[in-house]
Amino acid sequence: MRELATSLSCAPGEVAQAFARLRDQTKAAREATKSVQALLAENVAASLPVERGRVVASFERLPPEVVREVAKLVAQRADALLATRTDGGLHVVITRGTDSSLDCGALLSEVAAKVGGRGGGRPDRAEGRLPDGVDWAALCRETSP
Repeated sequence: MRELATSLSCAPGEVAQAFARLRDQTKAAREATKSVQALLAENVAASLPVERGRVVASFERLPPEVVREVAKLVAQRADALLATRTDGGLHVVITRGTDSSLDCGALLSEVAAKVGGRGGGRPDRAEGRLPDGVDWAALCRETSP
């Protein structure tokens, strides 16, 4: 208990209160992060141009959860074919636009087969991972809509 109190910079009898403060601070930090990520996603989605009913974009190290939110917002006006570079390669998110008949799962399967990636999904949404070094925009141009 003394070690814990020392690491929390409090007396042994105050460990529970110190822990509660840390829990509350962590919760507040998570909520602030989610708010910032939502604002970032809104701004990124609004800045992406639609070409032939699609938004194709690749990001450098944008967190996958932000890319998912961007895809959801873009899907209100077009198909979203988005990717972000991560340590494990290229994380891909494909979301069907509201007025589209795109089969996202089939498209991801086709793309992944071309470059040795993996992933899956449903007709309205799919996610996967492609090897590092893949040119996402070029791959999307080569692939049927």
